[in-house]
Amino acid sequence: DNVSSIHLINNAGTVAPMKPIEKAESEQFIKNVHINLLAPMILTSTFMKHTKEWKVDKRVINISSGAGKNPYFGWGAYCTTKAGVNIFTQCVATEEVEKEYPVKIVAFAPGVVDTNMQAQIRETNKEDFTNLDRFIALKEEGKLLSPEYVAKAIRNLLETEEFPQGEVIRIDE
Repeated sequence: DNVSSIHLINNAGTVAPMKPIEKAESEQFIKNVHINLLAPMILTSTFMKHTKEWKVDKRVINISSGAGKNPYFGWGAYCTTKAGVNIFTQCVATEEVEKEYPVKIVAFAPGVVDTNMQAQIRETNKEDFTNLDRFIALKEEGKLLSPEYVAKAIRNLLETEEFPQGEVIRIDE
């Protein structure tokens, strides 16, 4: 009764398999799709069902990636699933447009953040990921965004009155 807003942040993700499509195994694709695309779809749907009658501000942030708009050698599964997250976000926004208390949803691509995922990327074989040198240089040059900086941007999205409904936004552009 005292709730004024409720939020869901879909942040789980994996870049694996980090290799050309022809080198990847079916199980690797299945795991990637389950984590990066299917989980946010199911969690968002469940969130919408459970809050349907709630007359409060409801927001979903799907963590995406610039890889959802740009193809990278060796990241076929990751790029594909993040593109799926982007269009799923836009579909949900389209379906919510006429509702009195809609779920507000955005796909958020934070840029290159200093996380364990980045450490995994830097350990990849250059033959499997041709942009490896760029990612190593970003770390060495101190150009990775801090998790705290990204968290603040997410918090701002949750609090802003001008929520960018259905958009795919980046903070590193």
